[in-house]
Amino acid sequence: MRNKIMNWWWPVFVAAFPWALWPDGTHTIASSYFEHYIFAGVAAAGWMLLLLTDGSATMKTSLQNLYRSLRRHPPLITALAFGVWAIVASFFSPEPSLSLTGSIEDYKGSALYVALLVAVFVFTYLYYESRDGTRVQTAVVLSALALTLASLYEVATGNALFYRVNPGRHPMVSFLGYGHLAGFLALASGLLVGAPSRWTAMFSLFLLSVGMGLTNNRTSVLATMLTAMGANLNRSLGKALGLLGLISIGVIAGWGVVQLYGGDLRPDLTKSTTLEDRFTYWNIAISGIRQRPLTGWGGGQYYRYMGNVADVEDLKNFLQDPNIDLIFHNENVFSYKDISGKMRLEKLNSWSAHNFILDTSLNFGIPAALLYLLLVFFNIRGFFHGNPAAAATIAYHAFLLMWPVAVEASAVLWIMMALGSLPKPRQ
Repeated sequence: MRNKIMNWWWPVFVAAFPWALWPDGTHTIASSYFEHYIFAGVAAAGWMLLLLTDGSATMKTSLQNLYRSLRRHPPLITALAFGVWAIVASFFSPEPSLSLTGSIEDYKGSALYVALLVAVFVFTYLYYESRDGTRVQTAVVLSALALTLASLYEVATGNALFYRVNPGRHPMVSFLGYGHLAGFLALASGLLVGAPSRWTAMFSLFLLSVGMGLTNNRTSVLATMLTAMGANLNRSLGKALGLLGLISIGVIAGWGVVQLYGGDLRPDLTKSTTLEDRFTYWNIAISGIRQRPLTGWGGGQYYRYMGNVADVEDLKNFLQDPNIDLIFHNENVFSYKDISGKMRLEKLNSWSAHNFILDTSLNFGIPAALLYLLLVFFNIRGFFHGNPAAAATIAYHAFLLMWPVAVEASAVLWIMMALGSLPKPRQ
């Protein structure tokens, strides 16, 4: 019985994690983060309990096995070093306690949650080192397909399943935004682009492409296409081109569904202003990294100091108009006169550089970013060895070059990183 529970523990977890919200329609950003943190914590604690109930293993032998695995597997050492550094760096941040718990507004960037994700990485890496991880990967795809069907429902009816939002924000389903949802669909698509060309895999990829079309998030589409090309170009140019065609048809079908039900196709990367906004965000982030390169500003804390750190011209661009008269900017409060002469006051409650390298550097310093990039490198190695989980990791990180990580995908991403870092794909 115990073995059956362990065999299904992580597949059920990755399928349920994106949906870990109470369906009462009263969610906020803070409640979403908190509920996902709790869900991941309960799963990790339950797994530890299952390990401790193994009559053939003691805590001493478990630690000895972990030590031997660390010596054999650099990804484990790297993940643990990343988690330890996030905690240590937090104690050197301006507000150590807040860095541990995350943003005071929404718990974003919590170092304790980073440590929890590292624990999930270690648990799944050790468990699937000698086992088949296909069941976990299938569960991710099934969860993404369910999200796609729910997205179709939201677009067709104009009703939100979890959040009380304007219909123009659909589809979101259980995510905090349609862009975050698109990123998770790209992650799941990455599992399929390097898989054998079975009709079930291709049909699933088509449906997920429809879902990305519904969100009209071109970053996710581009990330999926690049992953498909990278996974198949050296093996079969025909398959690579076929996958690009299939993804394109699915995305166009998604656009058609949005227009059929009177929706508006939101502009994304086709607008130069979107790229200009990203450059502004990145400049603001680089200003912060220059001031605290070693330990960062603490998990989710940079927004509280941004007004005192960033360049004035970048702050003006961030406030959407370089011609405004910025009268006052201190920490996360900005007072300015717009071009019409009207006085405005804005207060930041959260902020992201929209780039996983810059966000990690801001939170916990450049050393943390380098350790994280090393974990990504292990997945790049797995990607070229034909590991589908590594392909999912690469697809999502391509997306994260332009977007922040979604809390609804965070734990799933770390499990994919664990499977993708394994020396050989377990298929």
